[in-house]
Amino acid sequence: MAFLTGARIQYGNLGYFKDGRYGHAIILYREDTEIAVLATWKQGINNIPGEPVMLPGKITWIPKVNMQEVLELKKVVKATKGKPTPYQVDLMRYYQYMHINDILSRPLEESYQVKVIENFKWEEWVDPSKTIPNPHKRADIRPKDYLYRGTQLKDRSNPSQDRLPYWYHEAVTLALGKARKPRREISPWRGRYSLYCFDHPLGGDMAGK
Repeated sequence: MAFLTGARIQYGNLGYFKDGRYGHAIILYREDTEIAVLATWKQGINNIPGEPVMLPGKITWIPKVNMQEVLELKKVVKATKGKPTPYQVDLMRYYQYMHINDILSRPLEESYQVKVIENFKWEEWVDPSKTIPNPHKRADIRPKDYLYRGTQLKDRSNPSQDRLPYWYHEAVTLALGKARKPRREISPWRGRYSLYCFDHPLGGDMAGK
């Protein structure tokens, strides 16, 4: 997921949780609204040693796979220090297949829960030892905010042709100034950060995708 969002350590929008207990969770922070939301699993589908359920919700359905058996197996495999038996590997694959299909067979709100984090501070959640002090600035997304013509250029000798009306430029400038802000999130892939841009309110090719 972190890869698909474009988040990278070198861009400063990918990080790791300070608290390893949140390794399975996601924090989504919108800088324009300054609202942060923590999303995590519910009690009953947690199956990673050392990562307990951090919110009070519990599932109301019965999983096909016993989570305690999965936890015990993972502890045993971890103790092998990278040398599990073929049977242990196949058993973990089987548990994983059954578990994920079990979860996806029902609405996600039956398995996961969310909570708004008041007074969210990015630095309080990120492990500073796994960040880059001076991250690179991405150059491939800078033109996304540039104004552009409403139609294709037909005559290169006449730059004023097919000019967009003045109100369109004003609307775009106003929208970009108020709504074109990034959002950052900690992804479920071991607590990394991701960065997105919101879709432009005017839609079309101006949308940040």
